[in-house]
Amino acid sequence: MAARDGTHRDQRREQRRAIRSRRERAQDRRIGELAMAEREHVVSGAARDIVEREPLVVVPAAAPPPKSERVVKEKQRPLSPSSRFRAAPLSLLEDAPPSTEAVSADALDFTCG
Repeated sequence: MAARDGTHRDQRREQRRAIRSRRERAQDRRIGELAMAEREHVVSGAARDIVEREPLVVVPAAAPPPKSERVVKEKQRPLSPSSRFRAAPLSLLEDAPPSTEAVSADALDFTCG
């Protein structure tokens, strides 16, 4: 008889679980339906805010103007033989002029002492 009571309890427990599961699924469906209705309301409101505009027209870029003969003729030639190096070599620069200004002894005494 004890075994029968155990199986009877197990059956009742399974029935309660099944009922609880059905209630939870029904509640989930109701929550989902409410969320869907709210989403549709938001989307329909956003659809009203969309402004119809004329479609954009993409125009191809204009071709660059041809270079004039003068530009081609007066084009600066590279100063260095290497094509990777763009700066002029230092040997092409003139030496700096000697400095003619000197600081007076009074100025040195004033700042140092």
